Amino acid sequence: MNIRHNIKYISLFISLFLMMSFVAPQTSSAVSESSIALSADSASVARKKLKEKEKEAAKKARKTERYEKKRAKKLEKEMKNREKKAEKARKEIAKYEAKMAALQPQRVYLFGGGINFLDSVAFVTDLQYLDSLYIEPDGELRESYAYSGQLKFYLESTYELHDETCAVYYEVKEKKAQKRFEKMKAKLRKRGYFIHPVLKESFQFTNASKKEEEGTFSGQ
Repeated sequence: MNIRHNIKYISLFISLFLMMSFVAPQTSSAVSESSIALSADSASVARKKLKEKEKEAAKKARKTERYEKKRAKKLEKEMKNREKKAEKARKEIAKYEAKMAALQPQRVYLFGGGINFLDSVAFVTDLQYLDSLYIEPDGELRESYAYSGQLKFYLESTYELHDETCAVYYEVKEKKAQKRFEKMKAKLRKRGYFIHPVLKESFQFTNASKKEEEGTFSGQ
């Protein structure tokens, strides 16, 4: 009886062992399949994010490339404009230098005026002429400031007038100078100024270039 009972328990134990051995691999296989599925999903998400980052990086690279091309084009245009301006300036300088080299001394007719805007007296010199003067390419009398300075010094030293504003007018042609001379006096009279003539006998312009060569102040 005991032997049979033991055999029965042994058979039951063997059956349970066999059942457990059969169920365990199935459970392990299911867990493995689930892990593989999760890993596959994670890899898919990672690949998707990587593609999005690559796409964004490519977009930024294209944007940077477009900006650099635009900037390079703008710089190239600016450089061309600068070169054109520089070339134009060089030509103008060369042209001016050529005109300066071709300048010849000539006779110039000139007269001057000195007024104080708070006074009603205008001092006007006689129409005079000087030889060996130069007219610059732009039409300006070379060292014209020196001639107005000569008149101002005369008014200060002779009449003690220190507030007069002096100017000099000039022309190459005598008739044109005479016409301008009369026109200026008429304009002064019209504005209510009394004209005080400064005669040649008391004041004459002198060649400023020659005075500077002699070492004398050109305003005197």
